[in-house]
Amino acid sequence: MEQILQAVDISLNPGASQDLRRQAMEFLQQVKESDDGWQVCLTLFVENPTVTEIARVYALDVVSGAVLRRYREGKDLSSLQVVQDTLMQYTRESYGPGSTKFDNAAVQNKLTQTLTYLFLAMYGSSWTGFFDEMLQLTSGSIDGATGKQRRDNFAGVVFYLRVVASIHDEVADVLVSRSPQEAQRNTLLKDQIRERDVTKLVASWHEILAEWKDKSDDIVEMCLKVIGRWASWINISLILTPDFVNFLWSLLTCAGKVKDASLDAMAELVIKKMNASDKIELIEFMKLVEMIQALLAQDPALQAKTPAFNVDLAEKVGRLINNVGSELVRGIEAAKKSGNAQADFRVTALIQGLMPSFFFCFSNEYDEVSTTVFPFTAEFLAFYRQYRKDTNSVPQEFSAMLPQLLNAIIAKMQYDETANWGDEDGLTDEAEFLDVRKRLKVLQDTVGAIDMQLLIETLHTIVNKALEKLAAIGWRELDLAMYELHVFGDLAFQNGNLFTKTDNGVAPNGDAAARLVDMMIKLMNSDVASYPHPSIQLQFMELIVRYVNVFEIHKELIPRALESFVQGCHSSHVRVRTRAWYLFQRFVKTVRTHIGDIAETIVRTVGDLLEIRAELFESTDDDMSSDDEKNHDATFDSQLYLFEAIGSLSSSTSITPERQVVFAREVMTPLFGDIEKHLALAQGGDARAVLQIHHDILALGTLARGFSDWAPGTKSSAPPPSGLVSDEFEKVAEAVLVSLETLNNSVVIREAARFAFSRMVGVLGQRLLPTLPRWIHGLLSQSSSKDEIQMFLRLLEQVIHGFKSEIFEILNTILTPLLEGLFTAMAQPVEGTDDEVKLQELRREFLNFFHVIINNDLGKVFVSDVNLPIFDQIVQAIDHFARDNKDPQTQKLAFGLMCRMCTTKQISFSGIGDLIQGFSATCWAVPTSSGFNTKDAQAKLVLGEIGGVQKAIYQRAGDDYISYMRGVYFPSIGAPAPLAEKYLTALQSMNEKDFKKFFKDFASGKISE
Repeated sequence: MEQILQAVDISLNPGASQDLRRQAMEFLQQVKESDDGWQVCLTLFVENPTVTEIARVYALDVVSGAVLRRYREGKDLSSLQVVQDTLMQYTRESYGPGSTKFDNAAVQNKLTQTLTYLFLAMYGSSWTGFFDEMLQLTSGSIDGATGKQRRDNFAGVVFYLRVVASIHDEVADVLVSRSPQEAQRNTLLKDQIRERDVTKLVASWHEILAEWKDKSDDIVEMCLKVIGRWASWINISLILTPDFVNFLWSLLTCAGKVKDASLDAMAELVIKKMNASDKIELIEFMKLVEMIQALLAQDPALQAKTPAFNVDLAEKVGRLINNVGSELVRGIEAAKKSGNAQADFRVTALIQGLMPSFFFCFSNEYDEVSTTVFPFTAEFLAFYRQYRKDTNSVPQEFSAMLPQLLNAIIAKMQYDETANWGDEDGLTDEAEFLDVRKRLKVLQDTVGAIDMQLLIETLHTIVNKALEKLAAIGWRELDLAMYELHVFGDLAFQNGNLFTKTDNGVAPNGDAAARLVDMMIKLMNSDVASYPHPSIQLQFMELIVRYVNVFEIHKELIPRALESFVQGCHSSHVRVRTRAWYLFQRFVKTVRTHIGDIAETIVRTVGDLLEIRAELFESTDDDMSSDDEKNHDATFDSQLYLFEAIGSLSSSTSITPERQVVFAREVMTPLFGDIEKHLALAQGGDARAVLQIHHDILALGTLARGFSDWAPGTKSSAPPPSGLVSDEFEKVAEAVLVSLETLNNSVVIREAARFAFSRMVGVLGQRLLPTLPRWIHGLLSQSSSKDEIQMFLRLLEQVIHGFKSEIFEILNTILTPLLEGLFTAMAQPVEGTDDEVKLQELRREFLNFFHVIINNDLGKVFVSDVNLPIFDQIVQAIDHFARDNKDPQTQKLAFGLMCRMCTTKQISFSGIGDLIQGFSATCWAVPTSSGFNTKDAQAKLVLGEIGGVQKAIYQRAGDDYISYMRGVYFPSIGAPAPLAEKYLTALQSMNEKDFKKFFKDFASGKISE
């Protein structure tokens, strides 16, 4: 025992050495896991005088663990009697009548847990009087008038309530996941409690409430919580006596926790599982609707917009309203379904009586209150919607509620008076409000599903009124109108496109679309764009982009929209400004063919925003972010959209190629100068200079993307840029290549160069091809990661596809050095699981690269005079990947490539040469290798590809392959002649699909002689 006490002290002593504390912890764990440690700990717990509290908690933890193990394992249950006797003796002395010593909360909690485990183990068999013994703790005297025991022992009552609450949590808490065995055990225990003790338990709760109503709010609160929990699984009629209901009503006149507990108890009682008709009777019996009405009318703490208003109390009331409302919805559904007119009338009256209380909560200024009734709102609307769907009519008794509810939903979507949009200190509050607004939109959409015309008319009216009285309303009201205009698009686009073709041109596609177009025209002709609030300015631009189709038809609105974007791009509010850059790019890209002469003016007005200032972000010691994240500049990311927008505007068809070149130079020249200025610093290791050049390259690449939507090898309606523009971007390519060659060891420079390369394909076209060797040399350096190589291969594949008729000579030149770099990268030792995954992905991209070359009719490049020396190494790599059973995805690709190499006429060979013999040998080696499982799903896919290779070899080599297999290969492995002939017959006669299936069966041993 002394050792345990010392170990506990040492484990908690911060001054003890780490090694000593570790030894103490290990010793305490050994005691806990030993078969007899609980005996010492049981004695230690009841030791008098008592030891330290932490030691007593540890001792009880050991005992409770031992009890639980014995119960679950069903072993040594007899020893539990000792624990029961000892702990109950201690409990009677500590909590029984006349006791003067009280344990602290930690000890009480652990003692409660231990007794609960004893209950689980013994109540069903040897301890049937468990609750009787617990109840004995609660009584300190006899009532002289009734002769009954009074529940007047404070310590005993508190402990008793702790225990019954713990038992509920263990056997009946539906939020706890349990095994089937535990669920079965709990069901049996609940049945036994209901049969033996539930009546006396309920009676004791009533007695405790009566005894302590005016003495202890804590006990009343605890008891009501117990009742609320247990009500879910016992006969509720035992609880809900008229006296108890009146008692609950009386508690509502109290203050503080007692009132809260009574509301919580009612909320739990009303969701007791029972059939709908019984539930309606329960609600009527408890007079819940009337009680809620009276409470809201009379309680000063529930008077909205007064200093005394209590948000927490209103939440409690809201939860009760929600639960009552949800049960009433189930009741009305059942009544409508059964055709019970009387029940229908009763429930309808209850719902109508509840609705004023519901609207009090729903429309409350505090979201914490209003959201409590959202579930009921959704359920009521779902019932309404289903009823209309089933009957093609609305329930007349509720018809007036729908407009009222819609108006309440919309009003709740408005920012409250205390909200300050965009305030850094209020971002959390704003995020919470936006989440509530999103949930409200779901409810609004449901109203629309019930009555679409009602929603259209209501939103149309709100938006028009706001635009008409613009000068007289605050930003919150206008923000709501703008939001609803944004939402209106969901209604307008329900028929597909916003506009439809007619005999006279185009027209709005339906009533909602026509109203939307009308509102957008009014919006653009209003002064909303100059409204002095950032939220409105931002929403205005968002709406322009969302409904850009309106501007493609009503082109006269474009100049006003561009003017608004110029203002937004120069906003003093960073959130508006950076978002405006993105929206500006989106709008310009869509309407640039309609912009006209104003394009030059717009380009000039945003030119001052193109200065780039790279910023390094210092990481804290606990920052686990990557280097990319540390150097991440959100403002610059947004600024890139400006460069793309400038490119889109400058390449407008209304601007001549000569003027396009002028605009391009105005953007490029400062960037070229900036690169030149920082290049030497970057070479010297200046991190900011490196990042500055990185940003400059990204800006140049993004400008290129804006200048051209054309992409080689695709069906693009956009024409390639003019030769004059391409001439200018050749200078960009050179600037990027110089930076790349100078700073080849920098990851961020390679990343930026790769980005620029991919974007310049569209503006340079085949002019880019002669520089490919330099790009490859720069982007595939010795320090390039597998990810970098993989991404560049994908880019190269796109170039090959786009320029397949022009790229052969360049590809012939670069293939060998490119592959040498790839082989070196794939031969690097693997370090960790992540590196292994990246290597596998690189191997797959390597194989895809060859697929792309062959599929674009460039396979001859493999066997050209220049690349023939490396061809054997290519084949060896393919063969190696095909034999790697640990990576079936790569295996499948490798065999697919073998098949493609056999079928293409681009790689010339005849008869049964080394290539065919090698492929064939691999086809037979893989299925018979030790690590290959023919029953595995992925392995079966590999077998299908192998069958395809076999079929391809036969189609290419013909009878020569049949002779080789019959005369050389099958005899070499000792294959039975009949089985070999069956295989060769299938190979010659079956189509590819059937043969793949045959090969799977053959390789799996399902084909016999």
